[in-house]
Amino acid sequence: MFMRRGQQTPTARRVWRLWGLVGVLLILSIVGLTASFLAQPDEPPALAPGPPTGTPHGTPLAASERPVTWTVRLITHPATGQPEGVADDPRVYRMVQDDYLAGGEWFLTQAVTLTQLSAAASTSQLETYFTGPRLHEMAGLLAHFRDQGRAYTVTLAARQIEVRNFAADGQRVYLGDSWTGGTVTWYALGGQVAPTEQPLPAGMIIVTMLYDPAQGRWREAAARVPASQATGTPGGTR
Repeated sequence: MFMRRGQQTPTARRVWRLWGLVGVLLILSIVGLTASFLAQPDEPPALAPGPPTGTPHGTPLAASERPVTWTVRLITHPATGQPEGVADDPRVYRMVQDDYLAGGEWFLTQAVTLTQLSAAASTSQLETYFTGPRLHEMAGLLAHFRDQGRAYTVTLAARQIEVRNFAADGQRVYLGDSWTGGTVTWYALGGQVAPTEQPLPAGMIIVTMLYDPAQGRWREAAARVPASQATGTPGGTR
């Protein structure tokens, strides 16, 4: 079971524009899949419940507070005997969360502008926050924006983020982002059509985050929805 150990956001709903997370959520709501989704071929290892990982929506770390190096030690959970990589510096957890949320905030403010650029130009900008399969997904999301001439906002209730299970080299980690429900609001890019809404069920997304030493930031590399929303864990198997 996904252990909700990170600090929960206020129950008041928070509004986020369409970005990678919402792209997955929209697909789920349209086709009615709320309990299962095909896992990515590179299935991450199982992980056991772990310690708190910081405050998801607190003030981001200042540049001077962001660690440059860190080490990872492998622990064995006493109850399950499962291994899990733990970073020695708690600021690393905050940095992963900060960079994940920064990518969403950037997309929030730049989505409309990006649809006005060529595919190559917009992809180049997306590379700051996304890489690998996730980069291709986000580029496809912008293409969908252009083709449909519309985007949407999403209101998520009680959103919670947790960072877990670092790779031995400290350059990869899994992030779980969960919520208790919400609303998707469609709007036309040109504003000619009145917005429409549809409900969003509770759910969770698991994101693979990779560290880019050249940029000094974490980027989204892949994302999936657990096969069972009730039993999924960051980095956990189906």
